[in-house]
Amino acid sequence: MKRVLALLLIMTCLFCAGCWDQVEITDQALVLATGIDKGGRAGQEVVFTIQVANSRVLIPGEGGGTQEAFWTATGRGNTIREATFQMFHRIPRQVFFGHNRIMVVGEEVARSGIVPYLDRYFRSRETRPNLYILVARGKAQRVLETRMPTFQSSGMALINLFQLGNNHAIVPMRLVQFIYDLTLENTGAVAPIVEVVEQTSISAEEAKTNRPQTLSVGNLAVFDHNGRMVGELGETETLGLLWIRDWIERTDITVSCPLEGTKEPLDLELIGSTTTIRVHMGVDGMPRFEIQLRVMVDVAEHFGDHPGLDHVWYVDSLEKRANTVIARQIQSAVSKAQALNVDIFEFSEELRRQHPEEWQKIRNNWQDIFPMLEVTVSSKTLIGNRGMSVENPDSRLKVLK
Repeated sequence: MKRVLALLLIMTCLFCAGCWDQVEITDQALVLATGIDKGGRAGQEVVFTIQVANSRVLIPGEGGGTQEAFWTATGRGNTIREATFQMFHRIPRQVFFGHNRIMVVGEEVARSGIVPYLDRYFRSRETRPNLYILVARGKAQRVLETRMPTFQSSGMALINLFQLGNNHAIVPMRLVQFIYDLTLENTGAVAPIVEVVEQTSISAEEAKTNRPQTLSVGNLAVFDHNGRMVGELGETETLGLLWIRDWIERTDITVSCPLEGTKEPLDLELIGSTTTIRVHMGVDGMPRFEIQLRVMVDVAEHFGDHPGLDHVWYVDSLEKRANTVIARQIQSAVSKAQALNVDIFEFSEELRRQHPEEWQKIRNNWQDIFPMLEVTVSSKTLIGNRGMSVENPDSRLKVLK
Protein backbone atom coordinates (compact mmCIF):
# COMPACT_ATOMS: atom_id res chain seq x y z
CA MET A 1 0.00 0.00 0.00
CA LYS A 2 2.83 2.35 0.86
CA ARG A 3 4.47 1.63 -2.48
CA VAL A 4 1.25 2.48 -4.31
CA LEU A 5 0.92 5.76 -2.44
CA ALA A 6 4.56 6.61 -3.13
CA LEU A 7 4.07 5.87 -6.84
CA LEU A 8 0.98 8.07 -6.96
CA LEU A 9 2.82 10.93 -5.29
CA ILE A 10 5.71 10.65 -7.74
CA MET A 11 3.38 10.63 -10.74
CA THR A 12 1.46 13.62 -9.33
CA CYS A 13 4.69 15.60 -8.95
CA LEU A 14 5.68 14.73 -12.51
CA PHE A 15 2.39 16.01 -13.92
CA CYS A 16 2.42 19.18 -11.77
CA ALA A 17 5.96 20.16 -12.65
CA GLY A 18 6.80 22.62 -15.39
CA CYS A 19 5.90 26.15 -16.41
CA TRP A 20 2.72 25.47 -18.31
CA ASP A 21 0.94 28.51 -16.86
CA GLN A 22 3.77 31.05 -16.92
CA VAL A 23 3.25 34.46 -18.50
CA GLU A 24 6.33 36.29 -19.73
CA ILE A 25 6.54 39.96 -18.79
CA THR A 26 7.33 40.83 -22.40
CA ASP A 27 3.96 39.37 -23.38
CA GLN A 28 2.04 41.66 -21.02
CA ALA A 29 0.81 45.21 -21.39
CA LEU A 30 1.69 46.73 -18.01
CA VAL A 31 -0.74 49.55 -17.20
CA LEU A 32 0.85 52.41 -15.21
CA ALA A 33 -2.00 54.93 -15.23
CA THR A 34 -5.69 55.06 -16.08
CA GLY A 35 -8.01 57.92 -16.98
CA ILE A 36 -11.80 58.19 -16.83
CA ASP A 37 -13.92 60.66 -18.80
CA LYS A 38 -17.61 60.92 -19.63
CA GLY A 39 -18.73 59.80 -23.07
CA GLY A 40 -20.39 62.16 -25.48
CA ARG A 41 -23.24 59.99 -26.72
CA ALA A 42 -25.59 57.19 -25.66
CA GLY A 43 -23.94 53.81 -25.27
CA GLN A 44 -20.60 55.44 -24.52
CA GLU A 45 -21.04 56.77 -21.01
CA VAL A 46 -17.40 56.03 -20.13
CA VAL A 47 -14.22 56.92 -22.00
CA PHE A 48 -11.47 54.81 -20.44
CA THR A 49 -7.80 55.54 -21.21
CA ILE A 50 -4.81 53.47 -20.15
CA GLN A 51 -1.11 54.32 -20.28
CA VAL A 52 1.02 51.22 -20.90
CA ALA A 53 4.73 50.54 -20.49
CA ASN A 54 6.41 48.76 -23.39
CA SER A 55 8.25 46.05 -21.46
CA ARG A 56 10.39 45.05 -24.49
CA VAL A 57 11.92 48.52 -24.52
CA LEU A 58 12.32 48.90 -20.75
CA ILE A 59 13.91 45.50 -19.99
CA PRO A 60 17.72 45.58 -20.48
CA GLY A 61 18.88 43.30 -23.26
CA GLU A 62 15.50 43.07 -24.95
CA GLY A 63 16.08 46.06 -27.15
CA GLY A 64 13.33 47.96 -28.80
CA GLY A 65 14.74 49.79 -31.74
CA THR A 66 12.50 52.73 -32.52
CA GLN A 67 9.58 51.50 -30.43
CA GLU A 68 7.97 53.85 -27.94
CA ALA A 69 8.63 53.15 -24.25
CA PHE A 70 5.06 54.15 -23.31
CA TRP A 71 1.82 54.32 -25.27
CA THR A 72 -1.88 54.94 -24.60
CA ALA A 73 -5.08 53.26 -25.66
CA THR A 74 -8.71 54.39 -25.24
CA GLY A 75 -11.97 52.46 -25.14
CA ARG A 76 -15.61 53.48 -24.85
CA GLY A 77 -18.61 51.80 -23.27
CA ASN A 78 -21.45 52.01 -20.79
CA THR A 79 -19.16 50.83 -17.98
CA ILE A 80 -15.43 50.89 -17.29
CA ARG A 81 -15.21 47.12 -17.81
CA GLU A 82 -17.03 47.32 -21.14
CA ALA A 83 -14.76 50.16 -22.25
CA THR A 84 -11.74 48.06 -21.24
CA PHE A 85 -12.86 45.08 -23.30
CA GLN A 86 -13.62 47.38 -26.22
CA MET A 87 -9.91 48.26 -26.55
CA PHE A 88 -8.61 44.68 -26.22
CA HIS A 89 -8.92 43.92 -29.93
CA ARG A 90 -6.37 46.69 -30.57
CA ILE A 91 -3.84 45.48 -27.98
CA PRO A 92 -2.05 42.25 -28.97
CA ARG A 93 -0.93 41.55 -25.40
CA GLN A 94 -2.44 40.57 -22.08
CA VAL A 95 -3.41 43.77 -20.25
CA PHE A 96 -2.28 43.71 -16.61
CA PHE A 97 -3.52 46.35 -14.14
CA GLY A 98 -1.45 45.18 -11.16
CA HIS A 99 1.09 47.99 -11.69
CA ASN A 100 -1.48 50.77 -12.05
CA ARG A 101 -0.54 53.60 -9.65
CA ILE A 102 -2.45 56.59 -11.06
CA MET A 103 -6.19 57.14 -11.48
CA VAL A 104 -7.04 60.41 -13.27
CA VAL A 105 -10.68 61.48 -13.26
CA GLY A 106 -11.94 64.03 -15.75
CA GLU A 107 -13.49 67.19 -14.33
CA GLU A 108 -16.88 66.40 -15.86
CA VAL A 109 -16.91 63.00 -14.15
CA ALA A 110 -15.91 64.57 -10.82
CA ARG A 111 -18.67 67.18 -10.94
CA SER A 112 -21.38 64.71 -11.97
CA GLY A 113 -20.55 62.23 -9.20
CA ILE A 114 -17.51 59.99 -8.88
CA VAL A 115 -18.94 57.10 -6.86
CA PRO A 116 -20.18 54.89 -9.78
CA TYR A 117 -16.74 55.10 -11.39
CA LEU A 118 -14.98 53.73 -8.29
CA ASP A 119 -16.82 50.41 -8.15
CA ARG A 120 -14.67 48.63 -10.75
CA TYR A 121 -11.45 49.58 -8.99
CA PHE A 122 -12.55 48.12 -5.67
CA ARG A 123 -13.88 44.90 -7.15
CA SER A 124 -10.69 44.15 -9.07
CA ARG A 125 -8.03 42.02 -7.35
CA GLU A 126 -5.39 43.83 -9.41
CA THR A 127 -6.04 47.21 -7.76
CA ARG A 128 -3.10 48.29 -5.61
CA PRO A 129 -3.62 49.85 -2.17
CA ASN A 130 -1.18 52.67 -3.05
CA LEU A 131 -3.15 53.86 -6.08
CA TYR A 132 -3.25 57.68 -6.30
CA ILE A 133 -6.36 59.56 -7.40
CA LEU A 134 -6.35 62.93 -9.20
CA VAL A 135 -8.85 65.21 -10.91
CA ALA A 136 -7.95 66.51 -14.36
CA ARG A 137 -8.78 70.07 -15.26
CA GLY A 138 -10.53 69.17 -18.46
CA LYS A 139 -10.09 65.66 -19.86
CA ALA A 140 -8.18 62.84 -18.19
CA GLN A 141 -7.33 61.44 -21.62
CA ARG A 142 -5.36 64.57 -22.47
CA VAL A 143 -3.32 64.23 -19.27
CA LEU A 144 -2.26 60.67 -20.08
CA GLU A 145 -1.52 61.49 -23.73
CA THR A 146 0.78 64.41 -22.84
CA ARG A 147 4.40 63.87 -23.84
CA MET A 148 6.68 65.72 -21.45
CA PRO A 149 10.28 66.89 -22.05
CA THR A 150 11.32 65.67 -18.59
CA PHE A 151 9.49 62.33 -18.63
CA GLN A 152 8.41 60.06 -21.45
CA SER A 153 5.44 58.98 -19.35
CA SER A 154 3.08 61.46 -17.70
CA GLY A 155 1.95 58.65 -15.41
CA MET A 156 5.51 57.98 -14.20
CA ALA A 157 6.02 61.72 -13.65
CA LEU A 158 2.95 61.87 -11.38
CA ILE A 159 4.01 58.73 -9.50
CA ASN A 160 7.48 60.17 -8.83
CA LEU A 161 5.98 63.50 -7.76
CA PHE A 162 3.62 61.90 -5.23
CA GLN A 163 6.25 59.57 -3.85
CA LEU A 164 8.05 62.67 -2.56
CA GLY A 165 5.20 63.08 -0.07
CA ASN A 166 3.31 66.22 0.94
CA ASN A 167 5.48 68.95 -0.54
CA HIS A 168 4.12 72.43 0.19
CA ALA A 169 0.63 72.46 -1.37
CA ILE A 170 1.00 69.20 -3.34
CA VAL A 171 -1.10 66.57 -1.58
CA PRO A 172 -0.79 62.93 -2.68
CA MET A 173 -4.18 61.29 -2.14
CA ARG A 174 -4.46 57.52 -2.14
CA LEU A 175 -7.72 56.03 -3.33
CA VAL A 176 -8.23 54.13 -0.05
CA GLN A 177 -7.97 57.38 1.95
CA PHE A 178 -10.30 59.14 -0.49
CA ILE A 179 -12.94 56.43 -0.15
CA TYR A 180 -12.54 56.33 3.64
CA ASP A 181 -13.21 60.08 3.87
CA LEU A 182 -16.33 59.73 1.70
CA THR A 183 -17.72 56.86 3.74
CA LEU A 184 -17.54 58.74 7.03
CA GLU A 185 -20.79 60.31 8.15
CA ASN A 186 -21.26 63.94 7.07
CA THR A 187 -17.70 64.39 5.76
CA GLY A 188 -16.22 65.17 2.36
CA ALA A 189 -13.01 64.32 0.56
CA VAL A 190 -10.30 66.06 -1.46
CA ALA A 191 -8.09 65.12 -4.39
CA PRO A 192 -5.27 67.02 -6.15
CA ILE A 193 -5.95 68.72 -9.48
CA VAL A 194 -3.66 68.17 -12.47
CA GLU A 195 -3.67 70.20 -15.66
CA VAL A 196 -1.71 70.34 -18.89
CA VAL A 197 0.37 73.52 -19.24
CA GLU A 198 3.10 74.78 -21.55
CA GLN A 199 6.68 74.00 -20.63
CA THR A 200 8.37 77.36 -19.98
CA SER A 201 12.03 76.32 -19.70
CA ILE A 202 12.66 75.71 -23.40
CA SER A 203 15.17 76.94 -25.93
CA ALA A 204 14.42 79.64 -28.52
CA GLU A 205 14.48 77.11 -31.35
CA GLU A 206 11.96 74.88 -29.63
CA ALA A 207 9.69 77.85 -29.07
CA LYS A 208 9.64 78.58 -32.83
CA THR A 209 8.37 75.12 -33.75
CA ASN A 210 6.07 73.82 -31.05
CA ARG A 211 5.94 74.53 -27.37
CA PRO A 212 6.25 71.27 -25.42
CA GLN A 213 3.69 70.57 -22.73
CA THR A 214 4.04 69.41 -19.16
CA LEU A 215 1.82 68.72 -16.16
CA SER A 216 1.16 70.99 -13.22
CA VAL A 217 -0.32 69.73 -9.95
CA GLY A 218 -1.88 72.25 -7.62
CA ASN A 219 -5.07 73.07 -5.71
CA LEU A 220 -7.42 70.47 -4.31
CA ALA A 221 -10.81 69.40 -5.65
CA VAL A 222 -13.44 69.29 -2.89
CA PHE A 223 -16.05 66.50 -2.96
CA ASP A 224 -19.19 66.52 -0.84
CA HIS A 225 -20.36 63.41 1.05
CA ASN A 226 -22.24 62.29 -2.10
CA GLY A 227 -19.02 62.21 -4.12
CA ARG A 228 -19.66 65.30 -6.26
CA MET A 229 -16.99 67.93 -6.84
CA VAL A 230 -18.39 71.20 -5.56
CA GLY A 231 -15.33 73.47 -5.57
CA GLU A 232 -11.61 73.63 -5.00
CA LEU A 233 -9.05 74.91 -2.53
CA GLY A 234 -6.27 77.30 -3.53
CA GLU A 235 -2.70 77.15 -2.28
CA THR A 236 -3.29 79.03 0.99
CA GLU A 237 -6.45 77.05 1.74
CA THR A 238 -4.70 73.76 0.93
CA LEU A 239 -1.96 74.55 3.43
CA GLY A 240 -4.62 75.33 6.02
CA LEU A 241 -6.19 71.92 5.43
CA LEU A 242 -2.81 70.23 5.83
CA TRP A 243 -2.25 71.95 9.17
CA ILE A 244 -5.67 70.91 10.48
CA ARG A 245 -5.45 67.28 9.31
CA ASP A 246 -1.85 67.05 10.56
CA TRP A 247 -0.78 65.96 7.07
CA ILE A 248 1.83 68.61 6.45
CA GLU A 249 5.35 67.30 5.87
CA ARG A 250 7.44 69.82 3.97
CA THR A 251 6.80 73.51 3.49
CA ASP A 252 8.27 76.97 4.05
CA ILE A 253 6.63 79.72 6.07
CA THR A 254 7.47 83.13 4.65
CA VAL A 255 7.39 85.98 7.18
CA SER A 256 8.34 89.64 6.99
CA CYS A 257 11.38 91.17 8.63
CA PRO A 258 10.59 92.86 11.99
CA LEU A 259 12.74 95.84 10.91
CA GLU A 260 12.06 96.25 7.18
CA GLY A 261 8.74 94.46 6.74
CA THR A 262 7.91 92.70 3.49
CA LYS A 263 10.93 94.23 1.71
CA GLU A 264 13.19 91.71 3.47
CA PRO A 265 11.28 88.42 3.83
CA LEU A 266 12.56 85.40 5.74
CA ASP A 267 11.81 81.77 4.88
CA LEU A 268 11.31 79.38 7.77
CA GLU A 269 11.66 75.70 6.89
CA LEU A 270 9.27 73.32 8.61
CA ILE A 271 11.02 70.65 10.67
CA GLY A 272 8.00 69.12 12.40
CA SER A 273 4.55 69.89 13.74
CA THR A 274 1.71 68.37 15.73
CA THR A 275 -1.95 69.33 15.64
CA THR A 276 -4.49 68.78 18.40
CA ILE A 277 -8.20 69.49 17.99
CA ARG A 278 -10.25 70.08 21.12
CA VAL A 279 -14.03 70.30 21.05
CA HIS A 280 -15.82 72.41 23.66
CA MET A 281 -19.58 72.28 24.09
CA GLY A 282 -21.29 75.57 24.80
CA VAL A 283 -24.27 76.13 27.11
CA ASP A 284 -26.42 76.43 24.00
CA GLY A 285 -25.42 72.91 22.95
CA MET A 286 -23.29 74.14 20.03
CA PRO A 287 -19.71 72.86 19.66
CA ARG A 288 -16.65 75.08 19.44
CA PHE A 289 -13.43 73.80 17.91
CA GLU A 290 -10.01 74.81 19.16
CA ILE A 291 -7.05 73.90 16.93
CA GLN A 292 -3.74 73.81 18.79
CA LEU A 293 -0.43 73.52 16.93
CA ARG A 294 3.18 73.11 17.97
CA VAL A 295 5.54 73.90 15.12
CA MET A 296 9.32 73.61 14.87
CA VAL A 297 11.13 75.51 12.10
CA ASP A 298 14.63 76.46 11.02
CA VAL A 299 15.69 79.70 9.36
CA ALA A 300 16.27 78.75 5.72
CA GLU A 301 16.86 82.15 4.12
CA HIS A 302 17.00 85.82 5.09
CA PHE A 303 16.46 87.82 1.92
CA GLY A 304 17.87 91.08 3.24
CA ASP A 305 20.88 92.75 4.87
CA HIS A 306 19.61 93.89 8.27
CA PRO A 307 21.09 91.98 11.26
CA GLY A 308 18.92 90.73 14.07
CA LEU A 309 18.93 86.93 14.24
CA ASP A 310 21.39 87.06 17.13
CA HIS A 311 18.84 89.00 19.25
CA VAL A 312 16.17 87.27 21.31
CA TRP A 313 13.51 89.88 20.56
CA TYR A 314 14.09 89.48 16.83
CA VAL A 315 13.66 85.68 16.94
CA ASP A 316 10.57 86.03 19.17
CA SER A 317 9.06 88.39 16.63
CA LEU A 318 9.68 85.91 13.82
CA GLU A 319 7.98 83.14 15.80
CA LYS A 320 4.92 85.31 16.40
CA ARG A 321 4.76 86.26 12.73
CA ALA A 322 4.89 82.57 11.80
CA ASN A 323 1.99 81.92 14.17
CA THR A 324 0.00 84.63 12.39
CA VAL A 325 0.70 83.13 8.95
CA ILE A 326 -0.36 79.64 10.08
CA ALA A 327 -3.54 80.95 11.70
CA ARG A 328 -4.39 82.89 8.54
CA GLN A 329 -3.96 79.76 6.39
CA ILE A 330 -6.16 77.68 8.69
CA GLN A 331 -8.91 80.29 8.90
CA SER A 332 -8.83 80.62 5.11
CA ALA A 333 -9.36 76.86 4.72
CA VAL A 334 -12.17 76.83 7.30
CA SER A 335 -13.96 79.76 5.65
CA LYS A 336 -13.80 78.11 2.21
CA ALA A 337 -15.04 74.75 3.50
CA GLN A 338 -17.90 76.44 5.36
CA ALA A 339 -18.82 78.38 2.21
CA LEU A 340 -18.97 75.06 0.31
CA ASN A 341 -20.68 73.41 3.31
CA VAL A 342 -18.36 70.39 3.16
CA ASP A 343 -16.64 69.08 6.29
CA ILE A 344 -13.25 68.11 4.85
CA PHE A 345 -11.56 68.36 8.27
CA GLU A 346 -13.47 65.49 9.92
CA PHE A 347 -14.75 67.86 12.60
CA SER A 348 -17.83 65.66 12.93
CA GLU A 349 -15.62 62.67 13.76
CA GLU A 350 -13.78 64.66 16.42
CA LEU A 351 -17.09 65.68 17.94
CA ARG A 352 -18.32 62.08 17.88
CA ARG A 353 -15.14 60.84 19.59
CA GLN A 354 -14.90 63.53 22.25
CA HIS A 355 -18.60 64.09 22.97
CA PRO A 356 -20.54 61.04 21.75
CA GLU A 357 -23.77 61.90 23.58
CA GLU A 358 -23.89 65.47 22.27
CA TRP A 359 -23.09 64.21 18.77
CA GLN A 360 -26.17 61.97 18.78
CA LYS A 361 -28.32 65.01 19.46
CA ILE A 362 -27.06 67.13 16.55
CA ARG A 363 -25.83 64.58 13.98
CA ASN A 364 -28.93 64.93 11.80
CA ASN A 365 -28.46 68.72 11.67
CA TRP A 366 -24.71 68.77 11.00
CA GLN A 367 -25.14 70.20 7.50
CA ASP A 368 -26.88 73.21 9.05
CA ILE A 369 -24.42 73.53 11.95
CA PHE A 370 -21.10 73.19 10.12
CA PRO A 371 -21.25 76.51 8.18
CA MET A 372 -21.72 78.37 11.49
CA LEU A 373 -19.06 76.62 13.58
CA GLU A 374 -16.73 78.74 15.69
CA VAL A 375 -13.12 77.70 15.08
CA THR A 376 -10.18 79.22 16.96
CA VAL A 377 -6.47 78.64 16.32
CA SER A 378 -3.58 78.76 18.78
CA SER A 379 -0.14 78.11 17.36
CA LYS A 380 3.21 77.97 19.11
CA THR A 381 6.17 78.15 16.73
CA LEU A 382 9.76 77.61 17.86
CA ILE A 383 12.84 78.45 15.78
CA GLY A 384 15.45 75.78 16.36
CA ASN A 385 18.36 76.33 13.99
CA ARG A 386 19.28 79.69 12.49
CA GLY A 387 21.65 78.13 9.96
CA MET A 388 25.43 77.78 9.69
CA SER A 389 25.63 81.57 9.80
CA VAL A 390 23.42 83.56 12.13
CA GLU A 391 23.70 86.68 9.99
CA ASN A 392 23.95 87.02 6.23
CA PRO A 393 27.25 88.09 4.57
CA ASP A 394 26.15 91.67 3.95
CA SER A 395 25.50 92.24 7.66
CA ARG A 396 28.92 90.94 8.69
CA LEU A 397 30.67 93.06 6.09
CA LYS A 398 28.88 96.18 7.38
CA VAL A 399 30.03 95.37 10.94
CA LEU A 400 33.62 94.96 9.74
CA LYS A 401 33.50 98.28 7.92
